Amino acid sequence: MNTRVQVTFVISLVLLCATSLAFDDAVAIKTRNVGTASSAMENPQLCQLCEEFASEALFYLKENETQAEIIDTMHQACSKFPSLKLECTRLVDYYAPLFFSKIASLSPEGFCVSVSFCAEATFIRLPKHEDTCTLCHEVVDEIVTNLEDPDMELKIIEILLKGCNNAENFVQKCKRLIIQNAPIIMEYIKKFLEKKDFCNSIHVCGGKTVHAGAQVLRGRHSSA
Repeated sequence: MNTRVQVTFVISLVLLCATSLAFDDAVAIKTRNVGTASSAMENPQLCQLCEEFASEALFYLKENETQAEIIDTMHQACSKFPSLKLECTRLVDYYAPLFFSKIASLSPEGFCVSVSFCAEATFIRLPKHEDTCTLCHEVVDEIVTNLEDPDMELKIIEILLKGCNNAENFVQKCKRLIIQNAPIIMEYIKKFLEKKDFCNSIHVCGGKTVHAGAQVLRGRHSSA
């Protein structure tokens, strides 16, 4: 693994693991009273919600306008690493098209199985959630709250440090980079979620009509 790929790996790992871990805790809290299922795969409603969000998100991730917004956001993230800013920006420009190419091959069902929100096959289709917009905002609020929890920060840092063990001869540099920049990354993610209307950005709220076959995720109560 060359240095450029290693730097990209660390930056991506920090952003993705922090958001993923916070989301997992948020979902656990929001679904605690739904039932006594021992895992997300045992909750068909959570599985369908994942597929609905993923269907919409994957569709917009394939749009050129959305891709440009994501690249711009990553460029802003690069500015948080002064000593790596130029190289980071070049890496984003190089690897982003490869990332979007990979996204094009994903399906909502396959994605939700891969992150353990769904079992290998889901035969029960429940009625759509009547207010996905509100639920989305509640989950985002929970994520922001969790990111302010010192215990959550420690969990994220521990996961990232373990991830560095896969960076071959870059292990020590990877760990130093995480330890030095973890507070900055945590603050960036928190500010991003607070300032950006994430639920609107993935078109869960306020909805415009989407492509045929996609789940329409706008709050249906507004059209009742």
